[in-house]
Amino acid sequence: MSVEKQSSNNSATHVRRISITIILVLVALLSSTLLTKRFSSTEAYSHQIVRLDEKKETVARLSAASAAASSLITLIPGDACTPMANQLAQVSRDFAVVLGAILLQKYLLTTLGYALFGVIVPLCCVATIIATWLPEQDYLRSQILQWSLRLLAAGVVLWLSVPFGIAVAERVEITFDASIQEAIDAAEQSASNAEDEAPQGIAAAECQASNVWCWITGRASIFESATRRLTTIASDAETTLSNFVEGLAVMTVTNCVIPLLTPIVAIRVASFVLRVPRDE
Repeated sequence: MSVEKQSSNNSATHVRRISITIILVLVALLSSTLLTKRFSSTEAYSHQIVRLDEKKETVARLSAASAAASSLITLIPGDACTPMANQLAQVSRDFAVVLGAILLQKYLLTTLGYALFGVIVPLCCVATIIATWLPEQDYLRSQILQWSLRLLAAGVVLWLSVPFGIAVAERVEITFDASIQEAIDAAEQSASNAEDEAPQGIAAAECQASNVWCWITGRASIFESATRRLTTIASDAETTLSNFVEGLAVMTVTNCVIPLLTPIVAIRVASFVLRVPRDE
């Protein structure tokens, strides 16, 4: 009876291993074909890509406006506005970093989908199949299963972190939509005002060089008006810088900080839920 019972248990174990192997092979094939094709295409992330394109356009506008404002402020005679012009130039470079972060998120959407379903899932299936055919008391079996679980969990978390981070950033932007748009509009308006006033300010500077001629021709009033315009540009430069810095801060939080923190927090939560010990 004992031999027959052991033979029956061995037979059941063999059938179970064959069933698990067949299921995992089917999962690997399904993942590497249909799921990879689906989640590595832009159609699967159409909403996220539309949102990222809108952000990219906004950041590109702000970067171009800050660069233009910096160039125009440097045309003002004297060095009073030079520090603000330099800071605006630095803000323009910082906007380029934010733009790079937006493009990176866009590329990671499809890249991580391909990596998860085209590489990680089939690899974990193969590793689990190997572990299934090892003796149950084998130490290597438990290690393979543990690392397969960790790799799969990390892949799923990283894959979901990008669209989830975009969704969180979208909620933040909706909450502060009015202030964000106000900062953007004010920054662009300040840059536009500087662009309108700068040519007249330059004309005043040229007139100043021939001040005697201005008095002779009776154009002193023009010089006084142009001087006021230069003063207006100088006072607007500080407001312009403040508006651009505020827009940069919001864009940095929604496009750099949140996308960076989302996978870190998600991995921490996944590690806690799975209770998989980390190697020191």
